[in-house]
Amino acid sequence: MKKLITLLSLTMAMTAFGATTTPPQGNTEKSGDMNITATVITPLRVNAEPMVFGKVIQGTKATANANFTITGEKGENITVNIPETVTLESDENTLNVAIARNIPTNLGTTGTITVPVNGSIETNSSTATGEYSGTLTARVTYN
Repeated sequence: MKKLITLLSLTMAMTAFGATTTPPQGNTEKSGDMNITATVITPLRVNAEPMVFGKVIQGTKATANANFTITGEKGENITVNIPETVTLESDENTLNVAIARNIPTNLGTTGTITVPVNGSIETNSSTATGEYSGTLTARVTYN
């Protein structure tokens, strides 16, 4: 009797395992294809001219102009971030420069654009004398 129960148990176990590994009838593999594309474009380059105010007399206002030149893939939209102010520093003093700029949003038909930047500083009679310097950074990205 024990042999019969053991044999039946093994038969049931084999049947149960066999049923779970047998795929449904009519089951066939299906597949789908995905098209993948990529467009390689020219990297952005940003070149800057120096903005030079020269000698500024205490108590006066001075202006200077310079350009950023941006080169990349023609016709592409870009974002250009240029701060509205920049701080110049001397040994112990600071001087603020107000920045006016016309920021484009497209590289046009040539892939090269010029961004004019105009700076102005206003000194007063207590502005410390000395040489001041700083950096204006333009950050450019493709949209």
